[in-house]
Formats: sequence, C-alpha cells, structure tokens
Amino acid sequence: KPAAAETGEGRLVDEHQLRLQQPARLRVLQPLLQGVGRRVRRLTPAAWVQSLERRVRLAGSPAAWPVERTLAVKLFMGIATLLAGALWVVSHSRSGGTLLTTGGRAGAVLVLALFAYSLPDVALRLRGRDRQQVIQTALPDALDQMSISVEAGLGFDAALGRVVESGTGPLVEELQRTLQEIAIGVPRKQA
Repeated sequence: KPAAAETGEGRLVDEHQLRLQQPARLRVLQPLLQGVGRRVRRLTPAAWVQSLERRVRLAGSPAAWPVERTLAVKLFMGIATLLAGALWVVSHSRSGGTLLTTGGRAGAVLVLALFAYSLPDVALRLRGRDRQQVIQTALPDALDQMSISVEAGLGFDAALGRVVESGTGPLVEELQRTLQEIAIGVPRKQA
C-alpha cells in the first residue's frame, strides 16, 4: 500500500504518484549518480577528493554538483568517451587507408577520454575563478560597511549581519554561512 501524506490544505496525497510525476532524470538518474558517486568516492585517493571538495567550495558549492555527483559524472564522461572511441577505432581499422594508424587512433581516444574526464574539473575551476573575482570586487565595500558599523557601536557579528542584510552575491553568501556557523557554536576564527 503506497504511503500517503497530508498537505497543508488537509488533502491526502499519494507519495508514489508524486514521485511518478517527477521527470525521469529525478527518479532514475539522480539516485544512480549518487550511488555511483559514493562508490567512486571510496575508491578515489583522499587527496584527490579533498582537492575536488576545495574546487566545489570555491565554486560556491553548487547544489547541482556535490562532490559525489561530480565524481560520477567524471567517470561516466571518461567511460563514454572510451566506448565511443573504441567503436570509432574498430570501425575505421577495417577500412584502411586513413591518416592515423590503429595505434594512433587508440592514443587519440585515450587523450580525448582524459580530456572528457577532466571537463568537470575545468568547469569547476572556471566557475570558482569567476566567483573569486566577484568576491574580490565586493570585498572593499563590505569591509567599509563593516568598519562603519563597528565604529557606530555594533559588535562584529552584528556588523556582519548588516552586510548580509544589505547585500547580495557570493561574498554575502559566504558571510551568511560564517554567521550560521558562529550561531551553531563554531569558533569565530574557524568560521
């Protein structure tokens, strides 16, 4: 018997029907990527995972690209390129007379597979670089606003809160995260 939940309006809703109404990528691909990502994470050297986690953080921790999903996508892209390349090499090895030998084609496929495997890293690096530039541009104004607030008698946390209330962008997101960490008990220096 499918589970049912009550909406805020008092109606009963069948959760199974709600799941079936979601697009296939949400029902099938996301759980598949999460499962593969968890397994790949366990097999990936810790230093590589830490490096990837850092790139994801610098890119603003996009909700659509957690570390596990990024690892799974990297693996799928590399394997898909290898398979497509293997098919290409096999199909062209029978029809001789081309510029590349079979070995040359296989080498080209390996290079393309490594490139495909590293594309998510490149995308994260570019997004992180752009985000860092936006933060550096907004930092002087935020520091100015904080120093004025502290001189006016507000505490450091309240001055941070003032910047968060009046601003937008990645710097404000980071300051908001800092305030949240301080609120849950993380030492201010670490937050």
